[in-house]
Amino acid sequence: MKIAIVSATAVALAASASAHAVSPWLPTAGGHELSFSYIDQTADRFYVAENEMSLPADLELRTFEVNYAYGLSDRLAIDIRAGYAESDFVVDPGLAPEGGLDGFTDARIGVRWLAFDQFEDRPFTLALAGAVLIAGDYDTGAISAIGDGEGGGELSVITGRSFDSGFVWQSEIGYRFRSGEVPNEWYFNRTLSYGFNDRFTGRVSWNSVDSRGDLDIGGPGFSPARFPELEEDYDLWLVGFSFAPSDTWSLGLDYGRKFDGRNTAKSDVFALSVGRSF
Repeated sequence: MKIAIVSATAVALAASASAHAVSPWLPTAGGHELSFSYIDQTADRFYVAENEMSLPADLELRTFEVNYAYGLSDRLAIDIRAGYAESDFVVDPGLAPEGGLDGFTDARIGVRWLAFDQFEDRPFTLALAGAVLIAGDYDTGAISAIGDGEGGGELSVITGRSFDSGFVWQSEIGYRFRSGEVPNEWYFNRTLSYGFNDRFTGRVSWNSVDSRGDLDIGGPGFSPARFPELEEDYDLWLVGFSFAPSDTWSLGLDYGRKFDGRNTAKSDVFALSVGRSF
């Protein structure tokens, strides 16, 4: 069971920030978890409604992000996420009147509550999470925007199970709601990881977003100013590795690609992360 526990901890410390998955395993009471991530997303193709088309130039988004968690007790933790992002794209009157954009990303302040833990002789770990989303400081109304420009909240259920073989499974299903005209959405995150030993872990993830909107690019009533109102759906797979040089440090590397979507860039995703617990 030792390798499985270590693997679960590595997943919690170095999960890909690009997927924004939340772990069912909380920090210890009074414990801190801090991670820094760099995420690069590049696309030369875009889904206009469900039709895949070429972009006039590469669309690139670079994000620098910090995640922090603190264990208030054995059952309750607080989570904070903040970041800065910048995009590159050509000046295009219909897609990006100003070309690339930049600004602070949407911030997330949340809590996780551990309902029960597998290591308490339960078949799996179950946690509930909720968060407030605070809109970042950036411009919208362009394909190169780094967000939708509205605050909101999210609620999710997270489960996890570790096995004596070294495999660890975790999944999250949640609902995200936004203010203004930005559509609400369901989101799903699943990760299967394997602890090769006490220090090295591999993982594969599949993440999905299902928007409740009904506006398409080029559809009735669409204009660039209405980019935040689009029905944006996607499926994203990721393959990653984590290395723990010590019991408190973890380094993560992930690569993935969107393989299906609607009104979204077909991006290649590359992420680097470093995490520390103390």
